[in-house]
Amino acid sequence: MDAVEKVQHLKIFKENAEFIESFNNGREKPYKLSINEFADLTNEEFKASRNGFRGSIVGPMRTTTFMYKNVTAVPSTMDWRKKGAVTPIKNQGEGGQLNILE
Repeated sequence: MDAVEKVQHLKIFKENAEFIESFNNGREKPYKLSINEFADLTNEEFKASRNGFRGSIVGPMRTTTFMYKNVTAVPSTMDWRKKGAVTPIKNQGEGGQLNILE
């Protein structure tokens, strides 16, 4: 990163820090914002770095209904944990927090 980029990202960081402070000092919300490793990125830069979509959608989107062959009775609910399809909660890295639901 050259000097010009550093100055630009410092400006973005300051703007985001002001937004975070204003948001947290506003009306009561069930959550607060804080500074993290993305605080010097614009929304567009953040989305581009986290969104895996790289192409464009051409034409109308088609939807189809998927069905397993010969399945007639489907339960109204399914606990995928009991079926072994869901792994236990684990820290995926990336400096994020590990939130454990009880």
